[in-house]
Amino acid sequence: MVKKTGLISLFILCIMLASCGSNQETVTYYYDDDTHLEEITITAEDNEIIEHTTKVTIEYEDVGYESKEKAQESIDFSESEDMKSVDGIDVNQTFGDDKFVHNVTYDFSVIDPSEASGELREFLEAEESRDFEIQVQELEDAGFEEAEE
Repeated sequence: MVKKTGLISLFILCIMLASCGSNQETVTYYYDDDTHLEEITITAEDNEIIEHTTKVTIEYEDVGYESKEKAQESIDFSESEDMKSVDGIDVNQTFGDDKFVHNVTYDFSVIDPSEASGELREFLEAEESRDFEIQVQELEDAGFEEAEE
């Protein structure tokens, strides 16, 4: 009986210790207006953002482009090219028949801010850029709504 109680106590202790590990959380926020749909997914561990993904979908018609080709000619990718040069930032654009999708993923466990320049470097070096609570508050203040699970 004592052995059984000891084993049960040991099992409960192991479960409690496992649950005391890291506190990882992922949230997704959306913003939808007349010109675009924006989806932002943030994963954080103990309030520090480890990954931030932004997906922007724009229908050509909504922003005045007559066709996929006109959009490809008009959209400026210079900022995206700067981002692509930094390890840990994945940028891609997709031109569909009727919409454009722009994805950017920041993997903060890999990113070295010194590889970036200008505003991108300032963003990557700023502590609030990696603060989960601050980023969530800024999204909510900007009108983003949290996605239902």
